[in-house]
Amino acid sequence: MKVCTDTLLFGASLPIMGGESVIDIGAGTGILSLMAIQQGARHATAVELTPEAASDCRENFLNSPWANQLCCIEGDIQSFNPSQRYDRVISNPPFFFKQQKSTNQLRRTARHDDRLSFAELLIAADQLMTDSGILCLLLPYYERDNICCLANEFGLQLDRLITLRSRASSAIKLAIFWFSRSSDKTLSESEIVVYDAYNQYTAQSSHYLKNYLLRFRHC
Repeated sequence: MKVCTDTLLFGASLPIMGGESVIDIGAGTGILSLMAIQQGARHATAVELTPEAASDCRENFLNSPWANQLCCIEGDIQSFNPSQRYDRVISNPPFFFKQQKSTNQLRRTARHDDRLSFAELLIAADQLMTDSGILCLLLPYYERDNICCLANEFGLQLDRLITLRSRASSAIKLAIFWFSRSSDKTLSESEIVVYDAYNQYTAQSSHYLKNYLLRFRHC
């Protein structure tokens, strides 16, 4: 599967201060786990449903400088039962359920919510998070009310919302959501505009991505 800029911005904006344990639900290539470790997380567990993606994920982990801090579990998150809870639960889940489905089975599984609904995702997150943990999601902006309503049923409050626009004149399509169990935090909202023009990153998105893309290696 291709790694898109939105996913990279999501990974670059994760609330990693240093030393956290991370679980990545629907890890795909493992890119989010790798970015979390690069930022200073102590350990990341990637859970991936499809054997092909899990194999790629393991290979990427083994080829990274942090192989001993990463592991990939093949299976569905609904039946995953670890012995610990995690400081950060991160997921870029399937969300293109209102669009025409791909004819490619692997892409269809990766991009649609047939195998993991929002409710199932939140049930898993609630069971996996520490009391002071943060749930980080990348979702379509139009799902804001739906995901916030479901999260509230599990005692999770939206603490931070980062909206993503392709260009300044574009509509908001995606957003980064941070949820926690705290009930006394004020919602923090911000926005990232990705491009100034075709294939030209804004100074803002360049700031987020400079440590991860080789195109910025001389900057």
